Amino acid sequence: MAKSSNAQPDKIDTAEAEELVNKLAHQPELLCIRYLHYFFGRPEDSPANRFNTTKHYVWYRPNRRGVKYELVQEEAQPGIVTESTLLFHTDDLDLDLQKVESKFGKSPRKYFDQSSAPTEEYSFAPNTVISFTQKPNTFQVNRIAINYKGDPLPPPSLEDMGRAQMQRKGLAMDHLNHGRFREGIGCLSEHLGENPEDIEAHLALAQAFRANCQINEAIAQYRYTLANSGNNPDVQSQCIKDLQEMKVLPSVAADTQLQQHNVNLKQKGQRLRRGDLASSKKMSQQGQDPSSALNVQPLDPNAGRAPGGMPMAPNFNANGPDLGPAPMPGVMNMQMPGSSMPGAMNTQMPGNSMPGATNTQMPTGPSGKAPSNEPF
Repeated sequence: MAKSSNAQPDKIDTAEAEELVNKLAHQPELLCIRYLHYFFGRPEDSPANRFNTTKHYVWYRPNRRGVKYELVQEEAQPGIVTESTLLFHTDDLDLDLQKVESKFGKSPRKYFDQSSAPTEEYSFAPNTVISFTQKPNTFQVNRIAINYKGDPLPPPSLEDMGRAQMQRKGLAMDHLNHGRFREGIGCLSEHLGENPEDIEAHLALAQAFRANCQINEAIAQYRYTLANSGNNPDVQSQCIKDLQEMKVLPSVAADTQLQQHNVNLKQKGQRLRRGDLASSKKMSQQGQDPSSALNVQPLDPNAGRAPGGMPMAPNFNANGPDLGPAPMPGVMNMQMPGSSMPGAMNTQMPGNSMPGATNTQMPTGPSGKAPSNEPF
């Protein structure tokens, strides 16, 4: 039985309620928690149920605004149920006794209960009674009760359990569609515990975590769904889209920009490598000329000559050519005694009495006199 997406969060859909009631009235073995929790979700289980032979399970409306369903069971011994009563509280159900008779036929028994409410009973299976109670002075059924009392019943069939599992998935999706994310997460978690291969349910659970602001759980569930989506492109594309919206994966535009950036870096690296190669070739060509590597320029003897002066010539010694200026004519180079600087050359001026003094013969002008230091 598929859950209607148009059902209100805190209301019971009339058509679905009639279908479920009819099924339970014909198959009382389905009056058990194992089957009903697929339709109603997990009930609130009182701790007293662990020790008492009377088990009482309650399903509340959203925000605990009244009881929606109740199941009361009597056990002859632990695990052996001999009586079950399921109650539907249907104050908002669009159903009256006239509609009941049109659905189930004319009632064989009509009476007023202890609160003077008109009641009609039907029986469609041995030891099973279904009753519809209508509020006094109204035309609306406010309670439906299904009661079985007799021998222990067999468990539900595998076929019934399979259909119930699909009903639970539909119920979970209905919770999500109406913003009841906590209830939807609970139903989907139970469903996936028994059906781990249902990849669509995994995607729905990831979306429920995201909608409920459970970001870490959502990311982990999306990753699991994406890794196990197999050949389901719809699930894969939806996972990627949701993760991009969560900024976990880069968007399409950002990914395109990143790819273009990588291409630009690659092209820039190629240009740099080509430039390095060209520089290497140029250096290797320069290396073929020894003078280019040392940056030695050809010697110009007249480069340092003053206007009207004498030309300069290289002075050769044992260590190689001396590119300094050549000695001027009439100038003598002598090693002074006691000089500690090797290669220091000194010239003794005539008439100089200071030992070790370095003097230079000054050239005379045309008149035979030494040049004057006076300014012109």
